[in-house]
Order: sequence, then structure tokens, then C-alpha cells
Amino acid sequence: SRTEFLARALQSLAALPSRARFEVVVVHNGPTDEEPRVLERRIQEMAPGLPVRVYINASTPTIGSGRRMQLD
Repeated sequence: SRTEFLARALQSLAALPSRARFEVVVVHNGPTDEEPRVLERRIQEMAPGLPVRVYINASTPTIGSGRRMQLD
């Protein structure tokens, strides 16, 4: 599933030996029954110690609107 893939990707990044400064940006672009803060916290908890910024676009889940949300 996408959630499992995201968790593995974040864990892989967290395990990198280099601590070069970077930030992970996740755009959740789809409907969800979870409250935005709960979903954001759940995603961030997949990789403790990593700077993870989460954007949630549940109202108009299209690629274009998700990208605009991230850029605003």
C-alpha cells in the first residue's frame, strides 16, 4: 500500500549515515476520514528525527491542486 511504501521510504531516509540538511515534503492528495493534525502527526511519526513537512489536500484531490497547495 502507499502507506507502507511511505513508511519504508521515510525509514530509509532516516537511516542515512549523512546528516546533511534536508527536509522531506509529503503531499497527502486524497480524501481521508482522519483529522488533518492526526494524519500529519502519524506521517511524521513514521520517521522520528527527520524534518517532515506534510500538506493535506483532501477537498480537491488532483495533482494540480496538491501542487498549488504545496507552493502556496
